[in-house]
Amino acid sequence: MKTTVLSLFCIVNSFALLAQVDLNKGLMLYLPFKGNTLDASPNANHALNFGATLTSDQWGNPNSAYQFNGVDNYMRIPNDATLQCDAQITICARVNVGGFYNGTCYGNSIVDKGSPDYISGSYSLRFHTSISGGDCNVQDSTKQNYYGQFYNEIPSEAIRNNPPYIIKGQWDCLVYIFDGATAKMYVNGVLRHSFATATSIGTNTQDLFLGKHDNTSYPYWFNGAMDEIRIYNRALNTLEIDSVCSEANPQLSIRELKDAEVLPLLSNPVRNELVLGLNNRDMGGVLTITDLSGRTLLQIARLDRQQVAVDHLAAGMYLVTYQTDDVLMRVKVIKQ
Repeated sequence: MKTTVLSLFCIVNSFALLAQVDLNKGLMLYLPFKGNTLDASPNANHALNFGATLTSDQWGNPNSAYQFNGVDNYMRIPNDATLQCDAQITICARVNVGGFYNGTCYGNSIVDKGSPDYISGSYSLRFHTSISGGDCNVQDSTKQNYYGQFYNEIPSEAIRNNPPYIIKGQWDCLVYIFDGATAKMYVNGVLRHSFATATSIGTNTQDLFLGKHDNTSYPYWFNGAMDEIRIYNRALNTLEIDSVCSEANPQLSIRELKDAEVLPLLSNPVRNELVLGLNNRDMGGVLTITDLSGRTLLQIARLDRQQVAVDHLAAGMYLVTYQTDDVLMRVKVIKQ
């Protein structure tokens, strides 16, 4: 009886956690780059491609990301009312930096709307040399950091100049949010910096760009690969940020993620092992455990038991996915 009650409690708790994750709510733009530049949100904000080429994504899926040459490759999305976000915003992207822009001020633009930066409604996701003294003409390719900004609300050098710095050739998951009071920058699910501001984002009628800033003096060309571009007109919560940055494989669409069933566990948090509550008919599938950066830590093909040892995992949060031919289940697990 105690086991049954505990199982029901954990299942209800898992549903409560999932209820806080809705990656459709407030979605203005979603570019999964599945062989094209079409917007997968209901808003049809499709990107026009100017030279970027298809490449493999973080998981090796072919034709599932775009490579930008850092010279003249970019994408342009015509302005639309659905791309305005006066009060709150979240910008998400997966990027693999290939090099750093060496033009004036040394900025690197991933997502950019509005030029110059100080106009109402401008917002962007960039990376830049973590310089000292406010001199934008000093380049340092060993100390580059990601940051977001809006309406010229830019984090100070003191805020963003903190290791670890960007490593070329490595995929990173970026999430920048502004909730109306505080701007925050997450890299691979970890909060890197934040600052308070009472400034509103505002609106403008300029187009949205990927891979460059729409300014001939400061084009900030992006060199590298990018994938999974999302923009929301609200601030994602921490569980949603974890979800964005912990998907084992983004080939699953937002709809598929939302419709996934909850994987039943008999306890959560866990210590040394997961104890599943699967029906016998659902056995034989593939169980995968990933960390918050999307890295696969454990995978069991043709699962034939309800107990899975996790004593080798460090304390933290993980995503557990279980899939058969007929069902997809997932749940976040806290390892103590």
